[in-house]
Amino acid sequence: MKNILIILLFAVLTPIATQAQSSVNKFFNKHSGHEGAISVDIGGLLIKMVAKVAADEHETTEILSDINRLKVLVLEDQSPITNKEMSGFVDKLHQDKFEELMTIRTGEMNVNFFIKEKKDMITNVLILVKEADNFIMLNLKGKIKFSDLQKLDFDVQGSEHFKKIPKKKEDVPRA
Repeated sequence: MKNILIILLFAVLTPIATQAQSSVNKFFNKHSGHEGAISVDIGGLLIKMVAKVAADEHETTEILSDINRLKVLVLEDQSPITNKEMSGFVDKLHQDKFEELMTIRTGEMNVNFFIKEKKDMITNVLILVKEADNFIMLNLKGKIKFSDLQKLDFDVQGSEHFKKIPKKKEDVPRA
């Protein structure tokens, strides 16, 4: 009887565990191995060490101390991300409870801002930059206030787009 219960429990928990890997992580892992891809995954300890070094800028230190992980994926020159795959990825983000904050389109470039919130705190920020031949994904995890998004300043490709986010969530243009 005990073995049957264990087997049933395993059968129920296995699909849940495989779903635990978010669509963002799956996408990152799938494309980080492409030829010419640049992928960076920085854990919380390193970010907290940088926060201590930047202690002279109190605002920066405070924000960095609330970040647990930073992932960046850059695909340049013949990005393998098709429009169909991008559309499917965005659909999966919505299923993962990401809210599309805003989209900026200029020429051939699309910049999508997504956030995931829990109890008035942003737990995940995702910026996707897609051009004809280039793609950048910047994924930030932690506990961040909406008002702190504009203050984020990383020396990585794509981070300049944080400056385009309004200071208050209410100021985000809605259709």
